[in-house]
Amino acid sequence: MSGKFRLSPQADRKLEEIWDYYHAQASTRLADQMLAAIYDAIELLLQFPTIGHFRPEITDKNLRFYRVKSFWLIYDPESEPLDIAYIYHAAQDVQSLLDDREK
Repeated sequence: MSGKFRLSPQADRKLEEIWDYYHAQASTRLADQMLAAIYDAIELLLQFPTIGHFRPEITDKNLRFYRVKSFWLIYDPESEPLDIAYIYHAAQDVQSLLDDREK
């Protein structure tokens, strides 16, 4: 990684869960590839933080959403270092998960 970023505790745990899941269900190679794709996307976000999109129907916070395979990277494009606030599977009800975190 050439730039600086910060993973929230939730995002850090989710990366571990993703690796564990793909390792158990498929292989070490696939687990490594999934994490590599996510880290490649973070590198892209560091270079172009506005490529994600706002989702005002989900949150009124200054967070952008960027999809990597079947996962959403949810991040603050104005933070320094870049804050990866959440990582969720695209099939999850992200709005409910974010609402629960705000309570």
